Amino acid sequence: MKVAFVMETVSIKGGLERVMVSRMNALAAMGYDIVLIEVYDYGASPDAYPLSDKVRRVRLGVRKRRMLLLKPLQMAEVVTKVGRAIDTERPDVMTSAALLGVVLYGMRSYRSRMIYESHGPRHRMPLKPLVRRMERRVDAVVTLTVGDAGEYRIARRKYVIPNYAEVAVCERPVCTGRRVVALGRMTPQKDFGFLLRSWTEVIKSVPDARIDIYGDGIERDMLSREIERLGIADSVTLHHAAADVVEVYRTADVVAVSSTHEGFSMVVLESITQGLCVVSVDMPYGMREMLGDGAGVLTERTEHALAAGLVRVLQDNALRAELGRHAKERAARYTKDLVLEQWMAVLRSLDGSA
Repeated sequence: MKVAFVMETVSIKGGLERVMVSRMNALAAMGYDIVLIEVYDYGASPDAYPLSDKVRRVRLGVRKRRMLLLKPLQMAEVVTKVGRAIDTERPDVMTSAALLGVVLYGMRSYRSRMIYESHGPRHRMPLKPLVRRMERRVDAVVTLTVGDAGEYRIARRKYVIPNYAEVAVCERPVCTGRRVVALGRMTPQKDFGFLLRSWTEVIKSVPDARIDIYGDGIERDMLSREIERLGIADSVTLHHAAADVVEVYRTADVVAVSSTHEGFSMVVLESITQGLCVVSVDMPYGMREMLGDGAGVLTERTEHALAAGLVRVLQDNALRAELGRHAKERAARYTKDLVLEQWMAVLRSLDGSA
């Protein structure tokens, strides 16, 4: 079977890019004919994640327009070039995700079975008329969570398939019980500013606690200024994106998540795979499915509530260990083999062979 993955680029170091590259590589290793159609021109930027030499790449070289008035021209060029690539490649199935998928499927149909991958809550997607047209046109919508699937009411087929983690499970030393870590792009979505304001309350109750934040992005300078403004520089360190996330997890006691929204957080998935205690703001939808029923701590979206959750686990070693054990049990639902089996079943069903 030939499957085309249509993506903006694989040059961005993000969760979406990581999971789709991993799935391409895995399916190609199983004998699927995989072609990556990379839409945008990112110049000489290297791939953020290694792509198997069994995956063939087609670069369309569309230039991203910064001016809002030129965005319709950009979208039209994307749809035209992707259409030509699909006509040339003639895949049995094509899949695309997020806003790119909304634009592609919302503006036209293609000569292959069409999968849309939802990597975030549908209600947060812009271009609502295109979202509705996309949902009507595609052969299947694949969501990461049951909650998100419930928002796609007119899709002809819906499947819920979570992400999987590929991090090595490490032996963790007996830690101090005082080291919190947070990982992610320094962007408004991750809302590390909110986390820092919560942290001012944490250190009032746990003065020897420390938090290390790993990431890069447009808010780095703002976060540095916020640390100084709040007077918490002695207990907070901003790091660049971690080259070795396993080492970060190995020496952590707690992982904090402050995002405004997440589809299916890879940081949380990797953390529970390691048996780490996660304290997260509750949000639609993935957190409840990953951390509910004792696999982590979910809090309301207030600075006081997040701080209270962190203080609770930092001060209670037995609770932290129990949450970590439950987290590791929950992670067994998200193994690579199980998730790939679900994806192959969807591909077979669309190909008519199941």
